[in-house]
Amino acid sequence: MSEKVIDSVLNIHDDIWLGYLQVQNLKFPVYLELVAVAEDDSGTKSQRVSDECQTRILFESSAELRKLLEETDLLRAVDFSLENHRSVGTFLADFKEILLRMSSKLEEGRSMQEGAPLVSAGFLAKVVQELEEVGWEYIESVDENLTAIVISSVDEAERKHLLRINLNEDYPEKMPTVNAELPNPMSFSVPKSEMSLKNLKMAFDGQLQRYQAFWDVLDDIDKNTWVLEPKQSDRSLTHRRIVVGQNCSIHVNISPDNPYAICELDFLGSETIVQPFRNNFNKNVHHWDWDKLLRHNLSKVLEVTFPQPTILNKEAMKLECGICYSYRLDTALDEVSNQNDSCSERNTRAENSVLPNLICDNQKCGRPYHEYCLSEWLKSLPDTKYSFDTMFGKCPVCQESISVRVSSR
Repeated sequence: MSEKVIDSVLNIHDDIWLGYLQVQNLKFPVYLELVAVAEDDSGTKSQRVSDECQTRILFESSAELRKLLEETDLLRAVDFSLENHRSVGTFLADFKEILLRMSSKLEEGRSMQEGAPLVSAGFLAKVVQELEEVGWEYIESVDENLTAIVISSVDEAERKHLLRINLNEDYPEKMPTVNAELPNPMSFSVPKSEMSLKNLKMAFDGQLQRYQAFWDVLDDIDKNTWVLEPKQSDRSLTHRRIVVGQNCSIHVNISPDNPYAICELDFLGSETIVQPFRNNFNKNVHHWDWDKLLRHNLSKVLEVTFPQPTILNKEAMKLECGICYSYRLDTALDEVSNQNDSCSERNTRAENSVLPNLICDNQKCGRPYHEYCLSEWLKSLPDTKYSFDTMFGKCPVCQESISVRVSSR
């Protein structure tokens, strides 16, 4: 710590110390006395100074110091130090550290108070009135300054959605910031002359109506297929990775504004397993029915019945990378999504969370690998061969031929 304690405590008598301890602008009087305690033959305690006596320290200071120690939860630390030290010197050294911790906590408390937004009585009255207009049954949470508000809405399919609103103390002169789990950036706006929490909720309800079909499609996929990604449901995400068969999956990206249309589709798995599904898709894609849910169309054009995630096939399905033994390899952003992130930031996070996308072509092996992990593995082997930006080597598990692009991560 950059702070230090000014020690003005003096030994004024054999067993008595008196003076001051100061940290920053806080100055406290201190009285210390070293007392010898022993037991006589009858077992009763008496205070006598002799070599056989057990010593303890009597400590006294101001009521102000005791109050500050209580407020910072450090009073027990002082009591513990008194019980465990038998010399004034070692106790004072320990007590100075406690004073520094107390000073640091007090400074943190002052910083938090200084950083807390100050709002006027007029602002508070206006926000309370607008909350009543919205209806308290729709208010999920409100902070103590009424500047951070969460409003809930339920769509026609009984799905619950949250609108997070942050108000400035100059509201409504300064427009609030809003955030919600929507697949596209929120496009609604309320004119400043009509700005109110009620009108914000009405605009949000209009946005929810826009994406009903999109969420119907995703809910059907989540309910009736084995979804590998995303790990946790988020109403803003537009993609799903779905298991198709043993060591084979598809990554679909769905249009929020046209969720029944033919979607972007990537096959993940060894070429020998993937190729039949790719052939079926190319052969049957003209049968796509734009009035049917996405899952029904995919099942028809791929000629597959999507498996369910039973315990048995979860164990049989090789999901983790055969090198790092992890499933997800984050390349750019943290795995945990912040609730204040925009929908585009959450989708970017999902895209950068790389799953094992290279599969050994040996059907008896079928071990998946992260492209980065396999690239680094082959770089470390002396017999790896290079051709332009591709490395050729052996599968770490079965030793059959495998190739990967040179990683640029």
